Amino acid sequence: MPSSNETVKPATAADAQEQSVTVAGPTLPLDPSQPVSADEMMSQEEISALLAEMKAEQTAASQPPAGQAETADGEPPAAATAANGSKSVDVPSPAAQKAPAGIGRLPAVKPLVLLASALILLALAGLSGYIAAIQAPEAAAGNSLETQLKARGVRYLPDDFVKYAGRGNQEITDLFLQSGMPPDAYRSSDGFTPLMAAASFGRLEIISRLLEQGASLNSKDKDGQTALMKAAAYNYPEAAGLLLQAGADYSISDSRGRNAASLALERKDPQMLKLLAQAGIIKADAAPAPGKAGPQPAGQPPQQPQAQPAEFTLAGRKAGYMQIGQPLASVYQQYSRKNATITTDHTPYPTVKVYLDGRATPSLIGSVSIRNQGIDQIIDGIHVYDERFKTVRGIGINSTLGDLRQAGGFDDIRHIDQSLYAIAKDIAFELSISIDTLPFDWLETGQTSSLSDNITIQSVIVR
Repeated sequence: MPSSNETVKPATAADAQEQSVTVAGPTLPLDPSQPVSADEMMSQEEISALLAEMKAEQTAASQPPAGQAETADGEPPAAATAANGSKSVDVPSPAAQKAPAGIGRLPAVKPLVLLASALILLALAGLSGYIAAIQAPEAAAGNSLETQLKARGVRYLPDDFVKYAGRGNQEITDLFLQSGMPPDAYRSSDGFTPLMAAASFGRLEIISRLLEQGASLNSKDKDGQTALMKAAAYNYPEAAGLLLQAGADYSISDSRGRNAASLALERKDPQMLKLLAQAGIIKADAAPAPGKAGPQPAGQPPQQPQAQPAEFTLAGRKAGYMQIGQPLASVYQQYSRKNATITTDHTPYPTVKVYLDGRATPSLIGSVSIRNQGIDQIIDGIHVYDERFKTVRGIGINSTLGDLRQAGGFDDIRHIDQSLYAIAKDIAFELSISIDTLPFDWLETGQTSSLSDNITIQSVIVR
């Protein structure tokens, strides 16, 4: 402030011009707590270039040009000359001097803008890294599980999920579930879910695992059947009991008006009927007394059992010396005394193959279930390819569907895993007929009578 004795010099035109100089660019709030708009932000490349330019110009400004020296008062020579009354030189005021390149684009609070931009860029980079760090293990885990399936020859498709659940392969079923495949994934050809496939073959461990993962109890396939109806139709009372305990609806009817109870009554399996009677689903007197056989088909004489060598006996849960529930070590012990070659394969799932009498192809292939963390290896399914294996009624490979009908050797015919099977208790006979050549009547109605007696059996599955 000037003292009262001092005279205030009027502003000159140059001073007025100096005061009117404004800085080009947007006007930013001086309060750092106020938000900064996106238009007022600078990219990282612009910030770096600007800082370098400012540093270079500040360095140049701190050094006077060559041949020029300051006076004793610190004024530039031009200013000193003007004061001495010699040649006049206009010296612009500091505000009117040319600003370093790029400064005109910045407001008076450019340090705040630079700081805010740098902090935002760092925050975004940190957030991106954090998200990538979270997602990377999950993506790697998913890819790893799919890779494990592929290494076993298994496609990452719902069809294969259903197939291996039906085969009782717990390892592959777990890989599908852990990889994120929904437990209710279904096969497009017939609408089968993994739970339906497991129930169709009585795979209790697979059923329990799928239920733990939230599999739907009452989903329907293309025939309108549920997993409980599959267990009832194929005579697996333990599987049916497990599903009922979990809350399966036994009143659901399929497209032909049948429910779990009516299917069980058609099959007349004593254990299944006893289970349904105990659950209050059917009357107790509907189940036959233990040991009492059902009625013989009209016009057919009772079938007498035929003598069959033990080595080639085909019966429920058994084919020769291999049977369901048998430890793998026992299979080796049984067949090591015979003229047989035995191999174990783990691709795509554990199996044991038995080659009898020097055959080039296996007579038997047993699927192996690994339990108790790999300690126990148990036979859980048998595939028969040797025509010498026969049932007590003489049914085996190369027998016809007509032979099966004559012997009363099956309950129903089902489309499973792209093949047609005549289903008996604990045995499924694979028919040598292509899905593409099935009669239209069977596709439309499912009536077994529409299939020719001449269709032969090409393989047998013991369950």
